[in-house]
Amino acid sequence: NRCTLAAVITIPWTTKANNAPFEQAYAVVGDVVEFIWDQAEGPHNVFIHPTRTCNQTGRIAIGNISPVYYSFMEDDASPEGNTLMFACDVENHCEELGMRFRVTVYSTTLPPWAAPVAPIAPTQPTPAPVSPTEAPVAPTLDPTASITGEPTFFPTWSPTISPTATPVVPATLAPTAVPVIPPTSAPVVPETVAPTLVAVIPTE
Repeated sequence: NRCTLAAVITIPWTTKANNAPFEQAYAVVGDVVEFIWDQAEGPHNVFIHPTRTCNQTGRIAIGNISPVYYSFMEDDASPEGNTLMFACDVENHCEELGMRFRVTVYSTTLPPWAAPVAPIAPTQPTPAPVSPTEAPVAPTLDPTASITGEPTFFPTWSPTISPTATPVVPATLAPTAVPVIPPTSAPVVPETVAPTLVAVIPTE
């Protein structure tokens, strides 16, 4: 598969454990290649290697701070296509960790066989698409129906149950009057009758 031709070709410039090089791309004069990486991952840089290998003889520095851009010029191209190789020259990144990328540059238009395909996408982690979940099943109970003792799903708060009829307050019976017992007449104390003195006449 051939890499895409695009106005900007974005390359996620990072090491590869399997040492596989980046897929070759095809471009025309005026197209731009962009190298991006996470600075926290470690240092990287971008060089053009005229040798088209990891041999650094005659290398041309492009940049070492992400993002790095390179616009293809007439000197980079030819009618039949001229191949440039970009590499990272930090430690063994080119030789053993796959940080090498080739672009064939054409002067005007691409040949028919170099049809563009999907563009190279950066490898920054993106959230996985979430599969749509099944639509929630609407509760079969009418919230306005009489309460059956089963919990309902709507509303979510505890509904206030209004009485269906005005409560009848039992009439309050008037208290039975407590019979009032009239007080009895004050007791009459009989007058004390002075004892009658009886004269005792002694007999002879």
